[in-house]
Amino acid sequence: MTDPPSPNPSSAHVPQTLKTAFPQARVKTIMREDKDLSAVSHDAVFAATLATEMFLEYLVDKSFENTKKEMRKIVSYKDVARAVGDHGEMAFLEDVIPPTLSVRQALENKAKIDKQRDGVA
Repeated sequence: MTDPPSPNPSSAHVPQTLKTAFPQARVKTIMREDKDLSAVSHDAVFAATLATEMFLEYLVDKSFENTKKEMRKIVSYKDVARAVGDHGEMAFLEDVIPPTLSVRQALENKAKIDKQRDGVA
């Protein structure tokens, strides 16, 4: 005979321990750095850990697509920067992972900044 359905659907066949790639204790430590949080539940740490893993997987997948387009096997900084620049949902990373510049572009940008600074002063 089969068992009757569980009255609590959240307890039905949930694995006791779920593994994550990132250590949850470290994620909890990072989350506690926020002074506005007085406590962090295990569920919140687990959800944040999984969300971080999913986001990192997405960033790596998009970066590797750029690598494959150039028929290379090693992901480089420019692949990651291009993935950030090409996908609006990662725009918040543009300050941290800016696009690569050639030396010529960097010198031109520096000259513009110097000119603006000299003109303002």
